[in-house]
Amino acid sequence: MKVEYKTRKCHYYNEDRIFIGKNLFMVMDGATPLVKNGVKPTEASWLVSFVKKRLPLTCENVVGKLKEISISALEQLVEWKFPIDDKYMPSCGISFVNFLGDKIVAQTLGDCEVTFRLKNGEVVRVYQDDLIKLDAIAVEKMEKIAKEKNIPMLQARKEINDILIKHRSYMNKKGGYSVFTPRK
Repeated sequence: MKVEYKTRKCHYYNEDRIFIGKNLFMVMDGATPLVKNGVKPTEASWLVSFVKKRLPLTCENVVGKLKEISISALEQLVEWKFPIDDKYMPSCGISFVNFLGDKIVAQTLGDCEVTFRLKNGEVVRVYQDDLIKLDAIAVEKMEKIAKEKNIPMLQARKEINDILIKHRSYMNKKGGYSVFTPRK
């Protein structure tokens, strides 16, 4: 089996992590909260590192293990007196492939996807598009503001924070999008 991956960081820190175990391959894409709390380098970088450090090399029940890790992460945040509210909460998209004998379990949370090729050559792509649709709404608004005000997109980004915070409130809610967050 050949495993290929690529991550690209935009800062001196990275909010993405790759985990390669004996029967588990996972990609994590961290999302820093829109309201920051001073966790260095970022809340998302902390969360993906926290998850990666607690994953076993061999795992038969990835979802169960992620639930345990989620509870531990929440306990850590409570210990730090971190505000337990979605707008402050770090999150991460997760995609994984788990080999269980002759079965392959592939799952995603958030906007992180996994693609793999079966022995017969068939390419399988697993992803969710709920968050992608919400992001498209925000980008469309940002483009409209940039065009109307004749300003760069980066400057227009500052003017759509209310939309992004509203969309963040849909995290793990019906009609919203699923994502990994510290939770009980």
